[in-house]
Amino acid sequence: MFEEFQQSNKVRDLSEHTITSYQATYRAFIESYDEENLCDSLCIQVVNNFILHLKEKRNVNNISINTHLTNIRAFINYCGRLGYMEAFKIPSLRAEKKVKETYTDSELIILLKKPDVKRCSFVEYRNWVFTNYVVGTGNRVSTVVNIKISDLDLDNDTIILKKTKNKNQQIIPISNSLKIVLLDYLKYRKGAENDYLFCTAMRTTNDS
Repeated sequence: MFEEFQQSNKVRDLSEHTITSYQATYRAFIESYDEENLCDSLCIQVVNNFILHLKEKRNVNNISINTHLTNIRAFINYCGRLGYMEAFKIPSLRAEKKVKETYTDSELIILLKKPDVKRCSFVEYRNWVFTNYVVGTGNRVSTVVNIKISDLDLDNDTIILKKTKNKNQQIIPISNSLKIVLLDYLKYRKGAENDYLFCTAMRTTNDS
């Protein structure tokens, strides 16, 4: 039934991250529940046993457990819609999210200090530009690594994001300071319109 569920997720074009997350939950779940059981034998007690397994055997915190519970809900609701079982509610655990530490102003100054382009490697320079971009836009890494040179419209100070979490394309503005960084980077990086903005390596003129 889980294989059918995953096939449906792929047909619905869910993100690879979501499908992988479902798979990780399934692998953890069958550690405490025999995968040969019929799906209609699932009940809240089975889920509670799974929660205890994660806490006691895997030492998983409540925030991560809630992610697993979200995935199980999706599977149970899918089975319920198809009439394989009667869906039931799974409450989330109480979990306090810790406030993430952010960079101080002095740390940001160090982090964003421009390297000597004449002496540093391309990778070091690219990473500096990448850091400036992420700090300046707040975009997800998975979005940034899929930006192509053609997605930049520096004449109008905008960038089109084609790969986002909700799969909806977005056009975002960029600051003048980030624009200057990107313009200098493109002069150094060069490349074709269809190339990724942040490439993994750069060939020299002596490369064949």
